[in-house]
Amino acid sequence: MLAPHRKSLRTLDISTMYNHTPDFTDFGLRDFACLESLTLGRVGRLSDSDNQAAAAQQILAAPNLRRFRWVIGSDFSDSYETDHNEWFLFGPEEETFLRELAAQAIARRLSLERIDVNFYPSVACQFMPDEYPWDRMDRVADEIRRGGIALGYGMPPVTREEFGTMPWPLAAMFE
Repeated sequence: MLAPHRKSLRTLDISTMYNHTPDFTDFGLRDFACLESLTLGRVGRLSDSDNQAAAAQQILAAPNLRRFRWVIGSDFSDSYETDHNEWFLFGPEEETFLRELAAQAIARRLSLERIDVNFYPSVACQFMPDEYPWDRMDRVADEIRRGGIALGYGMPPVTREEFGTMPWPLAAMFE
């Protein structure tokens, strides 16, 4: 479907074409010479470093990619995981993946300038994660900034202090 546009496509948003187990070997962007901006939903299971490295490599295959936007959370409210555990959708694996993506771009001297994370979890969540997700994003932003890549993300729905004192599960508060 996209092949006829591979020489001219500058922006590609496939965040709503979410697939729980994408096959990155078929996700070839190498021939998309003009692609500068790519938006994806969650990129499958990122629990091991091989998957993280493969996902990053495929995303960065577009030779002129300048911006990668990652949509995580409410956009996929059809699954139990998203409805009830959105706060867990940005955890240690996602933090490591962002580092891997930036590290590959920096090591290969690619044109990636910016990564944006769209993460807006519902406050009506069942369980509390171990760590405030925006602390993870702050750490990654500080680290990759040194390599010339900016990390952008939205304002959290609650402050760190509110997060630490909220009663869990939150869903009961909204019934």
